[in-house]
Amino acid sequence: MGSGLALPIVTLAEAQAFARIETGEEEALLAGFIRAASGLCEAFINQVVIARDFEIDLPASGCWERVPVAPVRSIGEVEAIDANGNATPMPSSAYLLDIDSSGDGWVRVLQLNSATRVRQVRLLR
Repeated sequence: MGSGLALPIVTLAEAQAFARIETGEEEALLAGFIRAASGLCEAFINQVVIARDFEIDLPASGCWERVPVAPVRSIGEVEAIDANGNATPMPSSAYLLDIDSSGDGWVRVLQLNSATRVRQVRLLR
């Protein structure tokens, strides 16, 4: 999906109370379980539950490319990524952005130049 690790859907204190864990010895383990469960939940429902920024790479194909995170509230700047992995901010005239009524984000690169893929630096849910 891209960077933007799943944020805990429940707090550590809520999970400790539910599991009746009173000492701090298992806090790190429990926090890992919460993050894993939150990520699995988002993957299963194909929706982001907790709003956060994402950084997502898409092919620079010249066609409309769907952003694999939903729902999308806004898309920030777009960078061109060359074959060596170097990122360069793209001017707004080099791409088109769209967010449809179902919350799907779309990006279309108009000027490919040497880009092999593009990255949305600030993709907000």
